[in-house]
Amino acid sequence: MANENRPTLLIVDDEPQLRMLFSDFLSGSYNIYTAENGSDALSVLQQSSQTIDCVLTDIQMPVMDGISLLKKIQELYPTIGVILISGQGSIQTAVEAMRLGAFDYITKPILAFDELEIRIKKYFEKRSLENQLAEFMKMRDALFSKLKVYSFASFDVVDSLGLKLGADMLIAQYSFMEYHRFMREKIEKYHGKINSTAGDGIMCSFESAQSAVEAAIEIQHELDDFNRKKNKLSNPFRLRCGIHTGSAVMERDGSVERAFASVLDVAGHIQKRSGINEVVI
Repeated sequence: MANENRPTLLIVDDEPQLRMLFSDFLSGSYNIYTAENGSDALSVLQQSSQTIDCVLTDIQMPVMDGISLLKKIQELYPTIGVILISGQGSIQTAVEAMRLGAFDYITKPILAFDELEIRIKKYFEKRSLENQLAEFMKMRDALFSKLKVYSFASFDVVDSLGLKLGADMLIAQYSFMEYHRFMREKIEKYHGKINSTAGDGIMCSFESAQSAVEAAIEIQHELDDFNRKKNKLSNPFRLRCGIHTGSAVMERDGSVERAFASVLDVAGHIQKRSGINEVVI
C-alpha cells in the first residue's frame, strides 16, 4: 500500500532486473511504480490513483524511447520531473535531454546507487523550493493587489482649546461644525477621503501627492474667507498641515488596515513640526 506521506517514483526500463534493482533500492524512501517502456509509462501516469512526482527512465527502449516519453510528459504532465538514464552517454545526448526539460541525466552503468538517490533528492529539494517560491509569489500578489501608494494629509487646528475658551458653547459647536464641513468639501473636491479624526485633527488620504498638496494649498488660501463668513468665534481658525506619501493597504471599504495605520501617524508627526498656515510634505 502506498504511503501518502512519501513521494512517488515511476521507474521505466525495458530490463526487468534493472527495474527490480532500482525498485528495491529506492522503495525505502519512495512509493514505486514501474513500466517497461515509454508507452507503458504513459498508461501508468494516466491510470494511477497515486500522483506520480518523478519519472526515472532509460533512453534506449522499444515501443517508445525515453526522449519521446520526456516530450510527452512535458506536454501532458509538465509538473512531473524526469531523470534520464542512458547506457550510451554522450555530451550531445545530455544537452538535448536538458534542453527538452529533463531535470538530470545519468549514464550507465550506475556503479553507486547512492549517487542515484542523491540526484533524486536534489530534484525534490528543487521542487520544494519552487513550491515555496510559488506560494510566496501568490501571497505577494495577493498583498500587492491591494497595495497602493497614497498621500496622507494631517490637518490640525492650532490651539483649539484656546479658540473655544470663553466662547458660548453653541457658537463654538456651530463654528467647529462649519469648520469640519469646510474641510470635508475641500478634501472631497480633490478626491480625498477622511480616514479618521482625533479631536479637531483630521487624517485623510489622496490617490496622488499632487491632489494632497493642491487640497492643502486651497484650504490654506480659503481659510481667511471661512473665518470671515462661517467662524463665529472671536479668534480665527489657524491650521497646521503635514503630508506624507507612502504605501498602505486599503480595505475594500476604503479603510486603512491597522498594520499600515502608522503611515497616518507619520503624517501627524510631520504636521506637528510644521508652522502655522504652513504645508510640510
